[in-house]
Amino acid sequence: LLAAITPGLLLGFSLKFDECPGRSMFMPGHVCPTGPTDVNLTYATLQAHMYGNMSKHVTPNAYTLEYDSSGVVPGSLWHRGIYLRNPVLGRCACEFGVSYTLTKIIDNEGDPIEPYFSEWVEYMGEVPLALWGKITDDELKSLLESDQLLAAGKRLKELVCAVLPADPLGWCKAEEVEPSHEQQREMLRF
Repeated sequence: LLAAITPGLLLGFSLKFDECPGRSMFMPGHVCPTGPTDVNLTYATLQAHMYGNMSKHVTPNAYTLEYDSSGVVPGSLWHRGIYLRNPVLGRCACEFGVSYTLTKIIDNEGDPIEPYFSEWVEYMGEVPLALWGKITDDELKSLLESDQLLAAGKRLKELVCAVLPADPLGWCKAEEVEPSHEQQREMLRF
């Protein structure tokens, strides 16, 4: 389970691991090794769940996370596939063309993975960054541990907005939208 809640959309996400289906003969597609592997964590579909209700998912197309063995070290590249399901093509889920590669730039010990780390530093230039390594705010920890996700989202927004040097998209100034009673009941059912 990928524990992520998108505050404005009230979406929860999960990863469902499975065997890689392999490439289609005629269409570009999956980059992961076909079939079962020693560790079956090379292919997963990403599922979005409205209001965090894990019993239903709202992703009609296939969004994937696939191991790409062409990285400089194992596990440094992951293909983020976006596939459309088209009834005209039968069972084929064809890659949409907006897929991308996720690149790991720091290893498990906190050391840079080269050349990816240096390429990222050069690309970012002088852009100020805010990085979140772990939760140090006791109030946020408590809200997350007690599954108070709406309150946790608000607290997270407060913390982020307190350190942002600028707010170009107006996110910090945007008003909170409270879910309806029906939406809140749906959130609590999972």
